[in-house]
Amino acid sequence: MRTQEEWSNEEDARAYREIRALVDGWKSLGYKTYPDGTEWVGHTPHRAPEAYLHQLYAPLGATGIEQMETELSDRLPDNFRCFLMLHNGIGLFANLFEYIWAPT
Repeated sequence: MRTQEEWSNEEDARAYREIRALVDGWKSLGYKTYPDGTEWVGHTPHRAPEAYLHQLYAPLGATGIEQMETELSDRLPDNFRCFLMLHNGIGLFANLFEYIWAPT
């Protein structure tokens, strides 16, 4: 997990820790970690055999962030850049909240 110093401020670091703790609390239902770093947490087989409550996608990495900024012709905020170095997308509570970036 990233340290507080890598976030642009303590509020962002705290918010990430709280979200991460919330997601990790559902690991008791089952979880998968894929080779690329993607995590599925909170297995809900009553919905579908491979259904999970939360999806935390693999990091985007510096090259992907640079590509995104090139497409946008702008630099991303530091806190969002930090998030993308952790996860290139997140789906929470069966995608009631979801963010995923896909390059064009």
